Amino acid sequence: MQKTKSAPLKIALPYILLGLVYITFSDRMVDSLFHKPNTITAIQTYKGYGFVLVTGIMLFFLSRHYINALTNALIEKAQNDAFYRTLVVQSSDLVLLTNGAGIVKYVGPNIERLLGYSQNEFTGKNVFDYLPTEYIAPIEEIRDDSLRNPGKSIKGETLVRHKDGTWIWVEGNVVNRMEDPTIGGLLINVRDISERKTAEEKIADSELHFKAAFEQVAVGMTNFNLAGVPELINEQFVHLTGYTRERLRSMKYWDLFPLQEQQGARSLFESVVSANTVHPIATTKVQRADGTVIWVEQLLTLIRDSQGNSLYVSLAVKDIDQSKRTEDELKYKTRELDTFIYRSSHDLRGPITTLIGLAELGIHDNPEATATEYLSNCRDVATKMEKTLDDLMAITQIKQWEPHYFEFSPERIIDNALRNGHLESIMGNTNFVKEVTNEYRFCSDETLFGIVVTQLLANAAIFRRGTPEHRVYVNVSSNDKAIHLTVMDNGIGIPAENLNKVFDLHFRGDESSRGSGIGLYLVKSAVDKLNGKIELESVRGGGTRVHVTLPNEKTNALVTSRSPMRREPAFT
Repeated sequence: MQKTKSAPLKIALPYILLGLVYITFSDRMVDSLFHKPNTITAIQTYKGYGFVLVTGIMLFFLSRHYINALTNALIEKAQNDAFYRTLVVQSSDLVLLTNGAGIVKYVGPNIERLLGYSQNEFTGKNVFDYLPTEYIAPIEEIRDDSLRNPGKSIKGETLVRHKDGTWIWVEGNVVNRMEDPTIGGLLINVRDISERKTAEEKIADSELHFKAAFEQVAVGMTNFNLAGVPELINEQFVHLTGYTRERLRSMKYWDLFPLQEQQGARSLFESVVSANTVHPIATTKVQRADGTVIWVEQLLTLIRDSQGNSLYVSLAVKDIDQSKRTEDELKYKTRELDTFIYRSSHDLRGPITTLIGLAELGIHDNPEATATEYLSNCRDVATKMEKTLDDLMAITQIKQWEPHYFEFSPERIIDNALRNGHLESIMGNTNFVKEVTNEYRFCSDETLFGIVVTQLLANAAIFRRGTPEHRVYVNVSSNDKAIHLTVMDNGIGIPAENLNKVFDLHFRGDESSRGSGIGLYLVKSAVDKLNGKIELESVRGGGTRVHVTLPNEKTNALVTSRSPMRREPAFT
């Protein structure tokens, strides 16, 4: 604009200077060179023609230069105007110009994209007519604040009615430009923030749900910063520890534990932070505000953001003090019961052994048949009592026994079992077949294996049919992974409805049984102690087959069940 105003001056000044110089010096030169009036008049005429020609040429070039400059300036201005108009139309922000009462003096062309109205429809309207009633007063306060503070940008949010009747969230900046003669009003920039408000509402709902779940969960929850200081604490954790929230925020994670365990707790917390891991659920002790110590289960978890940066450590704590004390008390009572059974068995064994010995003496020394019959019955009952005591002691022995794995001879264990007085007496005229395959070494606990063999042989001998062809077959083999023991008989068998109960304590698989119902329970207990498996199949009146699979501890391999079951060679 300044260049345009100075252009005439730049043209006129050279012209005036050149004219004055030319007239002054040319007149003097003509007067000094010529003296005739006619000659002087002619020369002055030609001199005027020359001056007009020169100044005309000069004016032409000067005018053309400034006209080109002006044209370029106008083109540049038009381009800039078009550029800024495009920006206004394409911008997500809507530009409004209102007076102090809120009447729209100008609105940007993108009003239609934002609110659905055309420029003509919105111009001249009062912006407060498009706001909800409850938002008019807050927006008026922003307007009044802007009127009191010219040039200050003031931000606000409100709902605005769209042309289709819906409401959208907008955010605006108001600047008072009343004193600017070019603008002369309140300049407002408005943008659509509906998506942001929806996201904020979802986040607020999520936070509300999280806080509700955090506070109402049945376990104590606390979030520690990476220095170990609790920042977010739920009510259950306050109740569990007995501390106030203010006191807890002055403590650190390891301060919750008894003094002698605080160093270990600190190392645990630091390892979770540094190793970026979740510490498995662990049982530990926590010291409450009143000094009492309770048992808890805790889970420490390092929480990270989407980029993997560590944020905080979450602690979940469950009070298991009562269940832990109950568990300890149960273990104590179980040990007491085992001790009672063991000692009672020892205390009863002496009198029973004496009774059996006296019965034997009476049978041999007293020739009367009646007395001999009574004494024989007395001896049989005492022998049965002794067997029951042996089984009870075996139950306690299995529970308390820690397996010791050595190589052994299964054939020797079977022979020792058959020489057992009670088993020898009930085997009677049983047709007994034994097969032992010694291709691989046998390595397991000899005592528990002996209990399994003895009880299975006793069961096979007891449950016989009333025929002299009672047969019992035993097969022992091994491979590099397992030891296999099979005991089969052709006795009375077990009803199908009882097959899933025969390993229960004191269960008798047949009404005719006079046993204690402990034998197969002992077998199952011993097999479980050795991490083995047991399979049983039986047919009522068709005999019973039991197959035991134990790990061959020489290779420390897992046990797999033997399948399919098959008839043994002795019964083919």
